[in-house]
Amino acid sequence: MSPEQVQQFLQTVETSLGTDILPQVSLLSGGTDSDNDESVILLVGVSGGCDSMALLHALLDISTTAVNPTPPQDSNNRMAGARRCFHNLNQDFELHVVHFDHCQRGLESQLDCQLVQDTCKERGVPCHVYTWDDDNDDGTENNKTFSQDSARKWRQSTMAQLLQTLTSTTIASSLMDDGVADDSSSQRRRPGVILTAHHADDSQETILLKLLRGVHIQNLSGMAPLQQIQQDGTTLLGRPLLELTKNQIQGYLHSQGYVWREDASNQSNKYLRNRVRNQLIPLLEDLVGSQDVLTKRLRNLEEQCQHLQTDLSSRADEVMKRHVDARGHFLLPQNKELLSDLVMRQAMYSWISSSANNQQFSYDVWKNVELQLEDYPNNRQWTLPLGDGWHVTRLGDSLQVVSQLVSEDVETENTAEIRGEPLRWSCIDSQGTQPDGGDSEIRLHTALTITDHSSLRFVKTTVACSSGVKWMFTPPWRKGRSPLKLKNFLRGQKVPLHLRDLVPIVYGNHEGELDPPSLVAVFVNGEWIVDAAWDPSFVGTAKDSNIIVLRLTKDDT
Repeated sequence: MSPEQVQQFLQTVETSLGTDILPQVSLLSGGTDSDNDESVILLVGVSGGCDSMALLHALLDISTTAVNPTPPQDSNNRMAGARRCFHNLNQDFELHVVHFDHCQRGLESQLDCQLVQDTCKERGVPCHVYTWDDDNDDGTENNKTFSQDSARKWRQSTMAQLLQTLTSTTIASSLMDDGVADDSSSQRRRPGVILTAHHADDSQETILLKLLRGVHIQNLSGMAPLQQIQQDGTTLLGRPLLELTKNQIQGYLHSQGYVWREDASNQSNKYLRNRVRNQLIPLLEDLVGSQDVLTKRLRNLEEQCQHLQTDLSSRADEVMKRHVDARGHFLLPQNKELLSDLVMRQAMYSWISSSANNQQFSYDVWKNVELQLEDYPNNRQWTLPLGDGWHVTRLGDSLQVVSQLVSEDVETENTAEIRGEPLRWSCIDSQGTQPDGGDSEIRLHTALTITDHSSLRFVKTTVACSSGVKWMFTPPWRKGRSPLKLKNFLRGQKVPLHLRDLVPIVYGNHEGELDPPSLVAVFVNGEWIVDAAWDPSFVGTAKDSNIIVLRLTKDDT
């Protein structure tokens, strides 16, 4: 790379920071886009690889030390970075590096960490190192076993916590015009942003991965230069290398003599992103003629999708104003034909996404909701899973999105309670002659006496509405054998995967009991199958046995 190309490379990084990232960081932190008096915290994730080492060196090459050339201790006794100023931006900043040792590659991981620490020491940058162990608490359920997903969540939550610590540094009080100390400044949090080294090639991979995963068209885009990574919007992540390619990054490092380390796992095709990078993209580049052509085609596709999304979203926002009530529920249109209107569909999709903390659900997920509304217009109460613990529920003429099926409409102190419809029931003597009610009822056997089951209740629900319960089921033909997991039973009954969450079930328990409820019956292949423990055909000769009759409505059968 020539000196002119190096300068162009650095100018691209500085322009991205000055245009796409830093002004928004200032605004979102409570300042103004011209408020540059206060230095911003730049927390850079550095693995030791090509991309992140280039970002670290570029940030140092486009700036000079302003004050405190040696990292001092701040007023909270934490290591502070040297205050630096950009060559061409009216903005001071304090640089920090964070490195994560995942301890998955033995000596290689240790050498990565050593390179990052040595580089930071040489260039006077504070370095914060975190090491993975199986007791890491990343605030998620899957934090005990290493995986790509658990490691990503660990890194993200750790960086967010570190940035919060760094930006909460006490700011010295200033004097007001009358000479009185202004203590309000000490309460403000300094602006700060996490920076990662994602580049143009990574953004292309993201578009292709979204295509492979069936993303909704409004989400068909690459990486954004700045995004919020926490629901409360307090943590921002910037990507100043998005306009640069991998080849340009490597050219910059080579020309400046900067050292980096290669992670051999990046060449492994174990992970889907690696297969897209190593196999799919080279094939597509060959098919279209060159890397530049593929880049142009993908950017054109992304641009068109963004134009469509912008146009539809503005009109969908107007629909949402009329159809989203004060509770946040979506009011279904009285005219059912409007459900097929493009803008109405966009409004419903946007509402579902925003109600689920801006989750980007696939188009297939939305189609399931759409088909449920079209195919069962008279079914006024149902629940469908959306993914990641989210569900959409119809209650009469409105829809609501709930997490883990905990709804504001359910009056309960137990957040794990299962939503369902209590069934009317009666008890008859097993020797009685009451005729079978056929499809309008379910008959169960119980060895309890009439007084024993006075507090017994039965509830009809669906698999989706009870997803937090690990149901076990013993069909009558397996009596005396170990029970099956419900999902395994449904698989054995050849219930299609996409329909299993809709399968009706009935459970029973005693009012107020703490033990898990008992699965009583499952509706598959057009009939209710009763668990062997409740099946009336096994009453035998027990004199104290009784038959419980569950009354079903027409819709239940």
